[in-house]
Amino acid sequence: MEARETRNLRLVEIGVLEKLRQLPPDERVSALGAAIGLAPPGEREGLVLLLVELASKSVPQKGLRLGAWFGKHRLSHNETAREGAIEVLTRHWRVIPPGLRQVALAAGRGCWEGAFDALEPGDFAACGVSLSQLTLDACDPALTKFLPSILDHGDSRAGAMAGQALLGLALRLTELSDIALLGINQEAPSLKPVLDAEFLPWTPGAVQGLLEAVAVGVASFESHKRKEVLLAALVLLESPRQGVGGVGGVVGGGGRDALADLALDSESPAAQTLRSVFRRARAPLGRQRAWVWLRERAVAAACTERIARAPTRLDHEVLLRLGHLALAPARNRDLAIVPIATKPAPVGQTPPGATPGRRLLADGVVPDQSVLSALSPMARRSVPRLIEALDANTTTRTLALDPFLTDPDPIARFNAARVTMGPTARDYCFDREGTIARHNALRASSAGIRESGRLRVGDGARRRFARGLCRSSHRAVRLIGGAEFDRVTPGGASTLQLLAARRTHTTDPGAFADWVRGIVDSAAPGEVVGTLMVCRRIGAIAAVESILLAIIADSLTETATTETAATDAAKGASRVVATAVACLGELRAPRIVSVLRECMARHPDARVRANAADGLGRLRTVGTGSLSLDEVSIEEHHRVRGSVLRALLTPWPEPKGNGQEVDKTSQAAESLAVMLEDSRPSYRLAGVWVVQRSLRSGLEGVIGQRWDRLASRVRWLADEDFDPSVRARAVVVTNRLDAAMAGLGPRGVGGVGGGGGVGMRGGVML
Repeated sequence: MEARETRNLRLVEIGVLEKLRQLPPDERVSALGAAIGLAPPGEREGLVLLLVELASKSVPQKGLRLGAWFGKHRLSHNETAREGAIEVLTRHWRVIPPGLRQVALAAGRGCWEGAFDALEPGDFAACGVSLSQLTLDACDPALTKFLPSILDHGDSRAGAMAGQALLGLALRLTELSDIALLGINQEAPSLKPVLDAEFLPWTPGAVQGLLEAVAVGVASFESHKRKEVLLAALVLLESPRQGVGGVGGVVGGGGRDALADLALDSESPAAQTLRSVFRRARAPLGRQRAWVWLRERAVAAACTERIARAPTRLDHEVLLRLGHLALAPARNRDLAIVPIATKPAPVGQTPPGATPGRRLLADGVVPDQSVLSALSPMARRSVPRLIEALDANTTTRTLALDPFLTDPDPIARFNAARVTMGPTARDYCFDREGTIARHNALRASSAGIRESGRLRVGDGARRRFARGLCRSSHRAVRLIGGAEFDRVTPGGASTLQLLAARRTHTTDPGAFADWVRGIVDSAAPGEVVGTLMVCRRIGAIAAVESILLAIIADSLTETATTETAATDAAKGASRVVATAVACLGELRAPRIVSVLRECMARHPDARVRANAADGLGRLRTVGTGSLSLDEVSIEEHHRVRGSVLRALLTPWPEPKGNGQEVDKTSQAAESLAVMLEDSRPSYRLAGVWVVQRSLRSGLEGVIGQRWDRLASRVRWLADEDFDPSVRARAVVVTNRLDAAMAGLGPRGVGGVGGGGGVGMRGGVML
């Protein structure tokens, strides 16, 4: 029964269409215009097809069927009927079935602007929905200029569709890919695809027309209240100084950007509307546009307020994708007033007995840990740069950057390590990525620090930190850790350790003396000796003179027995005293003569007496202090005797004017010759050492022919001595003598390092 009724209705419809097709074109257009708005939805398809026939470039004659027209004839063109048909389609576009709209768009392509121009002002109110929908479906830039009239004169439905049309055209111009940034319903008309497959391209003039239409819609926002217009403005406000939608120049062709001019015009009432868009737009796109426009003074305050609020993950994502903009100093200046808001952490997240901590606000300017893990790697890489630009103290900055310690992206961790301050920065020194660990190890080390307040000698915390670096799995970090340990441990002999001691002595002599005193009072003898040698090498003996005198005085008051002298502790203590005497002799001041002579006379340790004799020899070079041959005859130890002879052979400052000293030097040379002929190897070795050390002092001109005797004896020892150590040192001295005689170099150049066979270092017996 229902199928029969449907068939009968179809027959009636076909009969009506046949009658309409038999009418003249002008009458046919009038009849179709009156019928299409009143016809039931089921009958509109045929009516629309008749209008499409009339809107095409050729119209069939009266009484000719459509099939015969397509197959056999090329009929004359009725332009009036065509324009009327296009106008009818324009007025009634909203009732045209969606399946036929694409056919209708193809028939009227390029003619819609003329149809819009032919409308009366009242038509924009009556047909606003159809006109707006047609503009959206055709994506014809020429129709955008009519949309503000629909916003102002149409009803609520027409205004809503006009706003959707402006938004849709803006989206198609800018080709915004992520529609979620708008925060609108995915089924909105503005998001529907363009129906006309051959829609006209965007020219600079068309772009400018769209910008002006949106600017007019923004200016009249208080009257129509369509939020889609504000969204369209956000979409088009890509940048204050670049073209829109890929069109070169400012809008292209030298035109002006009406929408940007409106935003930057602080005197315009409409600019307040755009500033409110930057300030209050809920769409994530609003935060992105606020970030881009932050440098513009007219909207900077509004943009700053919007940047400080990020309620969703997309709000963070869209801004951080453009995180490189934080490199601009002007933008950072505005960001400095934006705080990183925090709040107390829940009690359950605070360890028992600890001070309640804090955590970031979920909708604050930077993402908290829960949001951070959901961001893309590119966005996470920009978070540290944004945090660096914000005004935040060290505690808050550390709270925001802490999650990056476990971030899976190495570039994000590196960016965070670069801006992290405080103790957390040292955690990155142990990162699994070698580049990150090396970078932060350098940042946390004292390399390049010149302020003495930040680099203290013996800094326990820095030494522990350096030891941790030395255990790193990365070789570069281990090298940095070793150098760092040397910088705060001046008791060694490396260059950095000497530099650390020198820096401390120069900047704070009192602290340096306290450090040496602490080492002397509490450290092992070996460390004390190393510290005193550091003082000697950097020329800091004067700063620790009182400490050296105390060491020597304590040793002279003790009574050392044969048993105690044999213990390791006693040997270490004697070595400390010997080093102190050697250091004290570097001062070359008359006030220490009595101390050195007392050490020679009273101290039981031969090394102490030898170093005291060497010190008196250095004092001899400045005309202070004296030694006698009696001390040579009294002293039986070969080391001490050698040091005394070397001191006596040291030239007086004015040898020709002081006959007594010249005679003393000649007699010492005679004693040296006897020593070289001694039957004991240790004495002969000490004698060769004295000759070696006297080569640079110009002794040959003082002792005359005795020098030839000494040289001959050394040559004989080099050839004939049965002791290998004596023979080896004699060979070195002989070679040096031969080189000097051949004019190949001075007698005092080169040689075996300072008395290796007899336990001497640098000419000083230790």
